Amino acid sequence: MLRAVIFFIVLFSFSLSFSQEEEKEEVKSAYDLTLAELMHVKVFSASKEEESISEAPLSISVITREEILNAGCNSIVEALRLIPGTIVRQTNTGNFDFHIRGLDNVLPVGEELTLGTNSITLVMIDNRPVNNYFQGGTFWETLPIGISDIEKIEVIRGPASALYGPNAVAGVVSITTRKTKEKGIDAIGDVQYDINSNLISNASIHYRFNDKLNIGGSFKKNILYRTEEEYYNYNKKAYTDRDSLYFLSGTPAGRFPDKLNAVDAYGSNLFIDYTANDKIKVNLSSGHQKSEAQRIYVDNQTTPFSTNTSNSSYLNLNTETYGFSSQFSYLTGVQNSLGMRGWEYDFITTDFVT
Repeated sequence: MLRAVIFFIVLFSFSLSFSQEEEKEEVKSAYDLTLAELMHVKVFSASKEEESISEAPLSISVITREEILNAGCNSIVEALRLIPGTIVRQTNTGNFDFHIRGLDNVLPVGEELTLGTNSITLVMIDNRPVNNYFQGGTFWETLPIGISDIEKIEVIRGPASALYGPNAVAGVVSITTRKTKEKGIDAIGDVQYDINSNLISNASIHYRFNDKLNIGGSFKKNILYRTEEEYYNYNKKAYTDRDSLYFLSGTPAGRFPDKLNAVDAYGSNLFIDYTANDKIKVNLSSGHQKSEAQRIYVDNQTTPFSTNTSNSSYLNLNTETYGFSSQFSYLTGVQNSLGMRGWEYDFITTDFVT
């Protein structure tokens, strides 16, 4: 039975934000900036060097933490709707697909794989790629960070493979995590819960000991449910129960063991920033995520759902020493993008960039 009231009715919501000391300089909203100031907003992703947005060699847009919070976004992919020239589709409860406008119908994978995921836009967190390593693309529920971790998001529109590699055919989404600038505690959290038992929660807390050392941590937990137990059967042109769907391989029960589950995602992170002096800086982050989500899957000209699972951990180290920058990242885990036994993908990925 279709539930009358879904995710849009929120019964409980709170937000907590405090710091031991006020920032010395007031942070201006983008709406308060003059045209000259807007032209000189600093970006990094266009050429991997800090420069003003007016001097960037590629088409690039930036959204800040303040804009994201003021817009009331519940997730990172929802925040991307604030970027012009992009398309964000909600495929089902809590699941999204993101595309750069004009390249949203390019699907460089076969019919037997998950067609709903864009695999030609690179997504990075602190310059670390977060693609689905089974076939490319990004499953947004697998990101370990939440909306409270975001400092800014830069989006490059158009090919950027010369700088970022083959996944950046349509563009790049570069996410920068936040850091506190003043001594003391800086924390923010948000919990939303509705009458259908949907839960969206995330929290981030940082403590700056002095000008040199900052340590932070964050947590997210999202549980979202489908509003309908039945599935649309394209062969019968009607909603039917799970067991009536047809598959070339695998069983309906194996593809979606929990008929009501839409998204069940958990993530936790640790951040350490150390600045010895103006010429030596070290940023270390690590985290873990575990997620399960039902999404669209194409099989024999029908589009039943399939359950994707992911369990991974990461380590990311950025250093800057006397003008020489380097990054080392390590990712390990297991993903199943088809919801079938035998299609699990175990991976260990290491990257070193200078």
